[in-house]
Amino acid sequence: MEIRWYKPIFLLLFVLTLVGSAIASGQNLQIISSSESGFHFVLSFDERGSGLQRRINADSSTTPYATLQVAVPAGSRARLLSAGAGSESSTASQVVVEVSEPFVVRGRSIVSLKVLPVTASGSASQVEINLAFDRTRRTAALSAANDPGFERVFGASLANFEQARLWPVLQRRGSQALSSADAKDLLSDADQWYQVAVKSTGLYEITGSRLQSAGVSLAGLSIDSLRMFNAGGLPNAANTLDDRPEFREAALLVLDQDGDGFFDTGDRVIFYGEAVDRWLYRAGYPRSFMNNRYTDENVYWLAVSGDFGTPPVRMGQIDGSPTGVYDTLITTFWRDVHVEQENLISRETDGHVMDFYNWFWTDSTNLTLYVPTPGAISGDSAAVYLEGRTSGSSSTDGYIDMAVNGTAGVDKACSYSSCRYDTYSLLGGAGELNRVDLQLTLSS
Repeated sequence: MEIRWYKPIFLLLFVLTLVGSAIASGQNLQIISSSESGFHFVLSFDERGSGLQRRINADSSTTPYATLQVAVPAGSRARLLSAGAGSESSTASQVVVEVSEPFVVRGRSIVSLKVLPVTASGSASQVEINLAFDRTRRTAALSAANDPGFERVFGASLANFEQARLWPVLQRRGSQALSSADAKDLLSDADQWYQVAVKSTGLYEITGSRLQSAGVSLAGLSIDSLRMFNAGGLPNAANTLDDRPEFREAALLVLDQDGDGFFDTGDRVIFYGEAVDRWLYRAGYPRSFMNNRYTDENVYWLAVSGDFGTPPVRMGQIDGSPTGVYDTLITTFWRDVHVEQENLISRETDGHVMDFYNWFWTDSTNLTLYVPTPGAISGDSAAVYLEGRTSGSSSTDGYIDMAVNGTAGVDKACSYSSCRYDTYSLLGGAGELNRVDLQLTLSS
């Protein structure tokens, strides 16, 4: 746990990332028609294939492709009407075009096209693509496009921006009118804030002496002035129109040793902190493990002064003594254990990195690891889920074989990206480590 002093000074950080040039080097775009109902165009490539990216396949071969971004009207999706080799192409009769689902950037709906000009029938120097824009849903509030700061960005990255520039866009949250209560900045409620960074889930204790060493004056510091806030520690949604995490006050347990109502060097405050990488148990959703791709620290904000207008949130006390007659005796429970190492990033044969977000444990065909399962019952059942990238011909042949403590897993079911097994060979006890052996078997 780390405590950092923070003074509310607000700066605007403007980071501009070009999504992807609509016309890469070595490509030429000829627009046949463009409107709110569709986009019809011809994409040409030079004979060297300049500007094409390379996708690695399961058999280590590569497939060249081009990408471009196309604007679609708000509330619509792009449907591929036709895609074929242009009139000047002589060695290919058809091409493959993949169209993404719409995503939103600063209120504009955009789809990404992946064009594969090289197929089994040959290569195409020209690709003619015809898209239809189908309205699929009612949209939220729309507004006139007024984003001059991003005009050049969209102009360079959207193939049909000249026609789409005046289309109504989804109203961004930042441009919506806020009530006086919504507009109130929580950070202005206190003069100074202290960041408390945690990396694992559990109870944390902050003593008065530690606050003092961090620069907090304890002179006349009332225990009621201590407050803790947190926004959950989860990554923001990629869609900028989705709700941002809500800043909530966390409950504190304040231990006032002498009962004088002031926070002295010997007093303590306890709070429950959560890691950013953790299991999520949410009503209405299956349990899942969340990896925060951007940080390994969950920051809690501690205020020691200020006027919030409401009483501070404190932990309550509940008498947990059992009463009455029980109707169910619970002797076992299920526990989720996550083990992961991020050591390698996937690269194509030419060294190109397609995905900077998903890292891997190893690229070896054999791996032995040890998994702690405190409290496990010897010989009882456990379900094992494994994520990996392999090749194979069926759900049981090839892919990855697994053994726990020397006994092979059963009821194996695999796909290209993951495998599931059952095991009945766990070791019991509080400190036992279960040996897991993984063997990658490539199918012929």
